[in-house]
Amino acid sequence: MFDSRPFVGGDGAENVCAFRDWFAEHFALDGKPYTLDLDQARAVLDNHKNTLVVARAGSGKTRVIVAKIAYLLATKQLQLHEIIAFMFNRDAAHEVNQRIAKVEFDGQAIAILDGSNTCPIGKEIHIASTFHKFALDIMKLSGARPELISEEEHDQTIRQALRQALRRYGQRTSTREFEELVKIVSGFVTRAGQKYSGTEGLERLHREIARHLNNTNPEKSRLHRLALSTYEGYLAALRRPKLDFNIMMAEASELLCATARNPTTKSMIHTRTAPLKLILIDEYQDFSQLFLDLIQALRAVCPTAHLFAVGDDWQAINRFAGSDVDYFINFAEYFPENSTSIPLATNYRSHRRIVENANDYMLENYDPAANRAVAFNRRLGKTIHLDPEKTRFDASDIYEDALGDARYQIALTKAIAVTQKQQVPATKISAEAARLLKTVYKI
Repeated sequence: MFDSRPFVGGDGAENVCAFRDWFAEHFALDGKPYTLDLDQARAVLDNHKNTLVVARAGSGKTRVIVAKIAYLLATKQLQLHEIIAFMFNRDAAHEVNQRIAKVEFDGQAIAILDGSNTCPIGKEIHIASTFHKFALDIMKLSGARPELISEEEHDQTIRQALRQALRRYGQRTSTREFEELVKIVSGFVTRAGQKYSGTEGLERLHREIARHLNNTNPEKSRLHRLALSTYEGYLAALRRPKLDFNIMMAEASELLCATARNPTTKSMIHTRTAPLKLILIDEYQDFSQLFLDLIQALRAVCPTAHLFAVGDDWQAINRFAGSDVDYFINFAEYFPENSTSIPLATNYRSHRRIVENANDYMLENYDPAANRAVAFNRRLGKTIHLDPEKTRFDASDIYEDALGDARYQIALTKAIAVTQKQQVPATKISAEAARLLKTVYKI
């Protein structure tokens, strides 16, 4: 699709070293040479069809994303409208767009993101976008005018659907019990919406839950039936053009699939997406089924596009929102064609003791075969070890159902719960950790 000129020789150590030096000589960011370490340079130079960059904390993943885009634009291998970078929030997308605008190649700005660069259909292009913004744009290009429900509307709709479900099953709850149920059911609705989006997914969800209920206790059966009834009520309460994020993502994927099936129609969606040659994904450890569906549908429209995903499975924390680290761990199975993995091991943010403690814990409890992070900072730094017997948790909450992507959290819950005779939800640990950080570091 695109070569790696002027370094066509590949990712051999000698060629990567030469590229790193050449990059610092010709590129600048904020008036300073744009430097890369060897791992970062290898990732920027990489030309595989599917690439996973394993970027440990503080290893410069955003630096790599911006450098890769800048390099391909500056060397005329790609044009602005041929690249899209998916970020997980608007602030991150804005930061990437701003950094690209500041990069210079031999003293000249490589991209202008103020509206003077336009796509063939006259719409302003920004390289970095959120998945949800992209999905919304796709729906608008189809002629639809969706209205996303607010967080407040989302919460109120779930509460009303839960009240209806409780009445349906003749169950009464106290105010405290109702609030606890809202938390549980809201998580269920979010995850169900990721995998069984819209009314079309309800039949599959019914089958899955029916199969699960045959192997569970009555209390969990009650919760599952209540949660399912709430999800049905929530979907029924949505009235066009009102949509939530999950339904919007699913419908955008279907529009892309329809575009791929009928490319000769040259729709506005086809005009926008067919030219894409590089798809970048940030925070790939938080990937979900809906995101996978969208990427696969997008690549059906632009099948030659390269995929460049960046993330860190050690930082996979969004399971509550439907993410699944399996997409990260088994990247080559989901994207097998000409696939590779490149580690960014150097931590430029933390002191040595913090990095080494994190290494020891994650390798013991998560993945013994994982690459160790390497501290760039030579200072030892300071770590604080707390006595579990003196750390208080409310272990009476319902224990979270944990998947394989939470192995280290499970290990931590078990270690802390040794003296409490029961396991502790990971959410409680996270909350207590935040409280301790605020106490120790006055943040």
